[in-house]
Amino acid sequence: MTRRDLFLTGAVGVATAAPRSQPRSKGTKPAPLFRRLLREARQTFLIDTHEHLCNEDARVSQKVDFFHWFSHYASCDLVSAGLPPKDLEVIRDANRPLEERWKLFAPHWQNARTTAYAKALLIAARDLYGVDDINERTYQTLSERVAEANKPGLYEWVLKKQARIQVSIADVGTTGVDKRFFVPAIRFDHFIIPGSRNTIFEIEKETGVSVHSLDDFVEALHKAMSKAKDSGMVAVKSGLAYARTLNYERVSKSDAERSFEEAMRSSGREWRWEKPLQDFMMHRIAQAAGELGVPF
Repeated sequence: MTRRDLFLTGAVGVATAAPRSQPRSKGTKPAPLFRRLLREARQTFLIDTHEHLCNEDARVSQKVDFFHWFSHYASCDLVSAGLPPKDLEVIRDANRPLEERWKLFAPHWQNARTTAYAKALLIAARDLYGVDDINERTYQTLSERVAEANKPGLYEWVLKKQARIQVSIADVGTTGVDKRFFVPAIRFDHFIIPGSRNTIFEIEKETGVSVHSLDDFVEALHKAMSKAKDSGMVAVKSGLAYARTLNYERVSKSDAERSFEEAMRSSGREWRWEKPLQDFMMHRIAQAAGELGVPF
């Protein structure tokens, strides 16, 4: 059963509870609802709204095997299952012997294989590479097939033909994405929480705006966002929920200016970019995104 099959099974459980006296065309026998829905789902094209894939040329230039799949989210489940982080680095090293890495991996895979991230890998192994499970009997074959497929045309095969994804919205920090497969979402979190005074210098260089006041900083933001829009940005994204509260309060410009002046007087370890200023800049980003007609 594929992932789409699994999704549709839930729908069928509800739909089949309908009365059996549904009208039918004379002389016809309708296909079971599950098969009809499955057929339609398999013909549906998708838009992937959240992706972190690198461009294909970067992907196929790497030495990869099955363990390359643990360069992202699924690795967290392995660590949660008990894999030491230092062993994770070994597992990710494609220059180390495959057997050595499997021995480190296998005990923890048994405890992680039922998670959603792991299920996605099991689906990929089966549907893309014809390997029915990930275990001691199959991992070498799977690794060989992953390596063999790692060549130009990989993304066309996986994203377009197999997944039927028309386009993916890529959150990779640049508008320089392969437009055959991706359109970019861009973050402007460095305007909300600049990490240091050097971040301000980088913003000045990026936008050509000398930042001496809050108005200058907002002008730089508008220039950065307009430039990104002209370069193909289709959405604005923020990842700051990992770093601070999502309660972005409305702050007066005068309060934000005081906070900005305090920040610009600080430096080094004393660098302070307080919440009122963060909140003010978040609202400016939302406003600018609206003016540009870009979803946030």
